[in-house]
Amino acid sequence: MLTPAIISMLIKISSILTGAAVFYWISDLAKEQKKKRAEEALSQIVNFVLFIWLSKILLNLPLLLSDPLAVLAYPSDSRAFYLAVFFSAASLFYGMKSGRIKGWPLLHTLMHILLPASFFYEFARLAWYDDSYAFGNVLLYAVLLALFLLLNNRVSPYAIGSVLLTVWAAGLFLISSVQSYASVYGYGMAPWFIATLFAAGHLLIVFNSRRRTANEFD
Repeated sequence: MLTPAIISMLIKISSILTGAAVFYWISDLAKEQKKKRAEEALSQIVNFVLFIWLSKILLNLPLLLSDPLAVLAYPSDSRAFYLAVFFSAASLFYGMKSGRIKGWPLLHTLMHILLPASFFYEFARLAWYDDSYAFGNVLLYAVLLALFLLLNNRVSPYAIGSVLLTVWAAGLFLISSVQSYASVYGYGMAPWFIATLFAAGHLLIVFNSRRRTANEFD
C-alpha cells in the first residue's frame, strides 16, 4: 500500500520528469545540446535533494549520535530546505568561478524544467488532495510560466532569472498574506526567507540595468 509520504515523493519525481519533458518539447536547442543541458540540470536537482538530506543530518546531530536510524526516518523541515538552498548556491558559485559550470545556460535550463515541474506539482496537490492552499501556487506558477515564455529568447537568461525571482518572491508574499503560509514543494516559507529572495531578485535587476547602461556608453 502506498503511504502518503511515498505518494508525495512520486508526485515530486513525476513533476520533475514532466518538467524535463517540457524542456525537450519547447527548447529549440539541438538534440545533443538538449540532452547535455538536461543531464546537467537534473544533476543539480539531485544535488539539491542530497543537500536537503545533508542539512537534515546537520540540524539533528544530537539525535544522530543517539539514534542514527531516527534521523533518516525524520522528515526534512523548512530549515533543511533553506540550508540546502545555501549549499546549492555556494556550489553553483564555486562551479561558475572555477569554469566547471556555465552558470547562465544551466540556470536557463533549470527554469525550463522547474517552472512547469512546480506548476504540475501544485496542480497535482490541488487535484489529488483537494488542497485549497495549492490554488494560489497554481496561479503563481501559471503567471511565472507565462512570463518565462514571453521573455524567453527575447532577453538574456540573467534578465529572465532576475525578473522571475522577484515576481516569485512577491507572489509568495501575496500568498502568505492571504493564506496562513506559503510553501514550495511542501516546505513552508518563512517571511525572512521570502524577503531574502525578493531582495536578491531586485538586486539582480539593478545590476543588470547598470550593466546594460555601462555597455551602452562603452
